Amino acid sequence: MTRMAFICAAVLTAILPASAAQSAHHKSKPEPKPEPTQQEVVEYIRGALLSLSPDDGINDNIDVEFDPSTKVLTITQPDGHCDQFMSALNANDVVWDVFDPSSPTQQRERLIRLTLVSVSGK
Repeated sequence: MTRMAFICAAVLTAILPASAAQSAHHKSKPEPKPEPTQQEVVEYIRGALLSLSPDDGINDNIDVEFDPSTKVLTITQPDGHCDQFMSALNANDVVWDVFDPSSPTQQRERLIRLTLVSVSGK
């Protein structure tokens, strides 16, 4: 009987470390993406406004500039310019939608429209 107990103990000693080595390893969570900088956000908006501006007389953006000292985004169009005071905008109320400027007689390309709400008192 002691010989049988010795064999069982030897088998358990050999099997136990092998089964422990097969336990599942937990993967660590991937690093979260860093928040974009103000300059990266401005360049993204500038690029989108210029690339999504068809030459059809509805949304023709000639140039988009940002002044970081005053936080003013200036959009120049053929008939003038529009100043967006970025520090006065509420980031929680940003809405993107697709706008179809077509009329019953003239078909036009769809546009992406950005709607922002200003913060009260600014």
